[in-house]
Amino acid sequence: MVLEDDSFKIKTPALIQTRQSAEKFLEWCLQVPSKGKVKLFGEKLTQDLQGVIRASIKKKSHNCNKEIMWRQYYLLRTSEKFVTQWNDFLSDVNTPVQPVLFQHLTDVIFKTLVEDYFKIEYLEQETVEVPTSDENNVIRYIAGYLCRHLRKNLERENHELKEEMILCLMALTKDKPEEVDETEEWTKKVDRGGLWYVKETTFQLFYAIEHQIRSILKLLKTPSNPCKSEIIKRILSDDDVQFYWEIASADFEIDDDETKNLLLTKMVQLFLTVRGFSYAGVTMEKHKQLTKKSIQRSKSLRRDLHDKIE
Repeated sequence: MVLEDDSFKIKTPALIQTRQSAEKFLEWCLQVPSKGKVKLFGEKLTQDLQGVIRASIKKKSHNCNKEIMWRQYYLLRTSEKFVTQWNDFLSDVNTPVQPVLFQHLTDVIFKTLVEDYFKIEYLEQETVEVPTSDENNVIRYIAGYLCRHLRKNLERENHELKEEMILCLMALTKDKPEEVDETEEWTKKVDRGGLWYVKETTFQLFYAIEHQIRSILKLLKTPSNPCKSEIIKRILSDDDVQFYWEIASADFEIDDDETKNLLLTKMVQLFLTVRGFSYAGVTMEKHKQLTKKSIQRSKSLRRDLHDKIE
């Protein structure tokens, strides 16, 4: 790995010595007496690195999980125990070994393990278009609309937890701000009184829901279309949605999981209904445009018969 890496071909004293150490190390590893020791150390190092990966898989967003993983990895690499293990392992190599050598070897092994561990996730992950600035404004507007609409729905219900859900719902909103950020500009322009404004954490929650819906809409083009209940279940189980819901619900005065879960489910159901109408409208418009082009390209019956007669 070191011998084939172009970055180690630069002729500086340290890198020249590192390449020499790598050559000696490779020669030592290929000797029969060394193979057992190499195997045992390799298995131990792999277990330690796999432990770093597994320990980072929490019920948080993928970005947070990866941040935790890389932080733990660099703590491992800089620990005294890690350096001592490598020095003890390399003590039989008849040449001084540069730390950059075993750090580079560790890095290559770890990145290979990460790729293998997340291979299924990477293969299944769909490329989802990032919302534009205008679309972010729409998401913010819809978030306020849904909170307002859901409160009206809850007030008409006889559910035993309706008062608690209304209190939680109000904690997701805020008073009309004097200064708005770029995602609130559209809401402020169309506000003639009565529009609701949501907190930044609430916007991030709806942004995560929208991202998940966009990935699901790609599946709707496949023969096996998921039903609405399956779509809702998938959204509710998404790591990012759950992560931002935990943050958004931190301001709730009521700490009851049943109330919070029921409220989130109602929010997702309503958002999906609104989003479904939008998706259906876009699909129908595309169908009309394709049909229109098809008709424009085809000849009229009279013209077609005339051409055949001639």
